[in-house]
Amino acid sequence: MPAIAPIEVACALARRFRSATTGRDLARRLARSERITLLEIDALSDRALELGTELFLRAADALYVAAAREADGHLMSWDPELIQRAGAATPEEWFVTHNEG
Repeated sequence: MPAIAPIEVACALARRFRSATTGRDLARRLARSERITLLEIDALSDRALELGTELFLRAADALYVAAAREADGHLMSWDPELIQRAGAATPEEWFVTHNEG
């Protein structure tokens, strides 16, 4: 994930639950997770610029696409633009595809 991810999570959760503490705590847990690698924005900026302009993405979305491609990972989103333009899968689709058998 791009290093912006914990900030986005913190802000989204704080807004949703009207609790700054909840947002910060969950974002910090996310950032410390052994299953997540945070990629510095500087390292992604050139690729995000190329992908964002080619795929007509919002800036933050371009960072997520660049991070997924840089890490040879999976891009998951419920955002129709990312699904259509960048090949993202919904979390449900990813789960079904990766948990067969």
